[in-house]
Amino acid sequence: MILMTSSHWHPVSDKPDLQYVMKEGFPEGMIVLKSGDLALNELSFRDGTIEFDMKPLADDIPGIRFRQRDHQNGEEFYVRSLPDCRAENDCIQYSPVINGFMLWNVYPEYQKRAPVFADGWNHVRLVVSGKRMNVFINDSVQPTLEVGELLGDTQQGGLELHGPAAFANLVVTPGKTDGLSPVPLNDSIAEDAGIVHE
Repeated sequence: MILMTSSHWHPVSDKPDLQYVMKEGFPEGMIVLKSGDLALNELSFRDGTIEFDMKPLADDIPGIRFRQRDHQNGEEFYVRSLPDCRAENDCIQYSPVINGFMLWNVYPEYQKRAPVFADGWNHVRLVVSGKRMNVFINDSVQPTLEVGELLGDTQQGGLELHGPAAFANLVVTPGKTDGLSPVPLNDSIAEDAGIVHE
């Protein structure tokens, strides 16, 4: 489990509003990130499992980036933490981030309805293998979202948290892919969308 303390994280945005909190029930601490972005020190993630608990703090799109080469390039998973999120078809979404642009509107196939508590704690598990990812929300046994092709320009990199949300119980397990194939289900999505990677 990764400590949620200031010695393990650093801000990557201007003037983030955050607190590191030690509280009963959260033995490794909690990060309350009201605004801004926060990066984990000295971790390079490629394939495996990322698990964490997240409590949205406002109607927004909090989430996590992984395989971050820099602040401008990586993969992102986020929640639209609106009161009716559970009923909406775009409650959760994956998007690549390329040259500073989050291409959320290019990939509607990677958004989904999900059992998210907009004002409570949610357990998120990301299983990443090569060009594939399965997302599990709360007690879901089957993937809540299946990403057939991760489309970012990076294969390995760091982790970043994005508020407004509280984060706790972060566990990164390299290599634990649950047997998920690394081969993309459809390698023509980016071509069909006319996306050019530079």
